[in-house]
Amino acid sequence: MKTQPSVSGTSVSGNWYRLDNAAKAFAPALSHRYTTLFRLAVVLNRPVRVQALQQALERCMQRFPYYQVHLRPGFFWYYFEENPGVLRVMPDPQNPCMRHTLRRRGSFLLRVRCYHRRIAVEFSHALTDGFGALHFLNTLLCAYYEETHGIISDWENVIHPESEQDSQETEDSFLREYVPHAPAPTSVGGAWHLPHPLLPVGLYRVSSGVVPTDAVRAAAKERGGSINDFLTAVYCYALQLAAERLGNPKRPVRVFVPVNLRAFFPSRSMRNFFSVVSVELDLRLGHFEFEEVFRLVFYRLRLELNKKNLRTHLKRNVRNERNPVLRVVPRAIKDRLVAFVYRRVAEGMNTASISNLGRVSLPAEVAGEVERYEFLPPPSPMTKVNCAVIGYGDEIVITFGRMIDNSLVEMYFFRTLRELGITARVHTNWGGD
Repeated sequence: MKTQPSVSGTSVSGNWYRLDNAAKAFAPALSHRYTTLFRLAVVLNRPVRVQALQQALERCMQRFPYYQVHLRPGFFWYYFEENPGVLRVMPDPQNPCMRHTLRRRGSFLLRVRCYHRRIAVEFSHALTDGFGALHFLNTLLCAYYEETHGIISDWENVIHPESEQDSQETEDSFLREYVPHAPAPTSVGGAWHLPHPLLPVGLYRVSSGVVPTDAVRAAAKERGGSINDFLTAVYCYALQLAAERLGNPKRPVRVFVPVNLRAFFPSRSMRNFFSVVSVELDLRLGHFEFEEVFRLVFYRLRLELNKKNLRTHLKRNVRNERNPVLRVVPRAIKDRLVAFVYRRVAEGMNTASISNLGRVSLPAEVAGEVERYEFLPPPSPMTKVNCAVIGYGDEIVITFGRMIDNSLVEMYFFRTLRELGITARVHTNWGGD
């Protein structure tokens, strides 16, 4: 929603936007460790020209005005206010998704960074989800191509920076699809977590494995499932091996799988519109062989991923926002309550997460300039290790972000792939291969 009145009694100059339902949980949770920043990057076949990228970025920001904002505190809720500043391309550091003060006036909730052949965008989850961030990056990439190579004849599914904005792009689709009489999902208890101590503030270990799409697809097809089924099963299996090595846990290994709700409900929103479903291994029942884990994942995801069941998740997401008591609680008090629920309760229910953005497609003229895409999940001091997946061309990139020194989960993940006949090229930001 875009207008120019006051927000919760606070005078606002310029345009402002209400936070979507998911953003209202992310904004209070912001801290030096919970940065809420996730990252999408594209690696080109030749070095990036920074000035041309800056020109392309300025074109893009005009097309996505709802990202040209900073976070402001109202009396009852935060809101986004138009940011008059200019977003600048920044050098890419060794530790991504860290050291960003998002609550400061004038501070954007996204960053654009580059190094050598890589262009990266880092978005706060308070601003959008992977769907919105990927659309932005693809527009930025194509605009950069035009700055360096000339006009693209057909932008295909990529948003043109001079195209007209769809009014539904700023919609809070959670509220539109919310059904008040739908039941809330069954609550679950806490999950097992890795016991290792956190790294110092500002450090984020990244490990990426590049695997051939055909090999992963063949392994999934052999078992009657999808690439997402297969990689989720490998991740669950790797977490089980780590848990068994560290001691038999009394709580389940539970993996959250984010779901793009636009695949189930009509929405063109460029803000958050996702939910999570879960897959659980209770190791008190004994060791699960990989094929058992795969079938469990296969059937669990098909049970969860349907429109009716996802409406229960929408009910859980929206009901607290609609709570008449919570709505009138001042933001300063609400901040502490929401941050506690998000960090200790919501994150405490899962061991880790795996997010798959699928395969990226680009206009033919641009496609040949790109080597690969990369996707990095936001840092989480509670789950400590999370995974993100993205495909481009004939390769899939599987990236782990962790806030601990121990690399046990990644080791078991790539070892399991190798035992299943899939070899990964692994690279890291901390000096190891």
